[in-house]
Amino acid sequence: MKLKLILFFGVWENGLSMDHLLKIQRKCRERMLEREKEHQELTEAVELYERSARRVVQESEMIFTDLIKTIERRRYELTVLIRAQEKAAVRRAEGVMKRLEKEIAELKKRDAELEELSHTDPIHFLQTFVSPLDPPGSSDLHSFSLSPLLSLDDVTAFVSRLRVKVENICYEEFRMVSNTVKEVQIIQLPKPQTREDFLH
Repeated sequence: MKLKLILFFGVWENGLSMDHLLKIQRKCRERMLEREKEHQELTEAVELYERSARRVVQESEMIFTDLIKTIERRRYELTVLIRAQEKAAVRRAEGVMKRLEKEIAELKKRDAELEELSHTDPIHFLQTFVSPLDPPGSSDLHSFSLSPLLSLDDVTAFVSRLRVKVENICYEEFRMVSNTVKEVQIIQLPKPQTREDFLH
């Protein structure tokens, strides 16, 4: 009570009326309510931002996980394709090699027979001689030739180019995503204008 009287008389002595004092108090309360409202709005904005950040992190993790799975699936599919092609190509080549080996064995046998016949009676030689224009096993082996593409190095080059493209896309897209993340703010502060503003 004593403090209130001192304040009252102090205000009165300085020429301030009670109305003026009440007006200051009203403005103080209005400012307080305004600040409480701003504080509540900012609290809600922070909660919204945090929820949004959590959701975006989870969704981004899922998207990157799917992207990694897609790349892993393509890697696996390419490996399976290369192995299947390798198996088929080797099987075809081995089939031709076996036929070649068989024909070589038959030709060696024929050569040995001809060598032996050449040292025997000429009449017997003429009776058993088979024309050299028709050697054994020569019917189907003239239809193959070696492919000029014996290496899969071109595939490595294609995969390397794919890696560069994916890295470039990731770099560009990540740059844009980073800029978007940096632009999203809870509050917008005024642009710094004084030296002190720039230091904070």
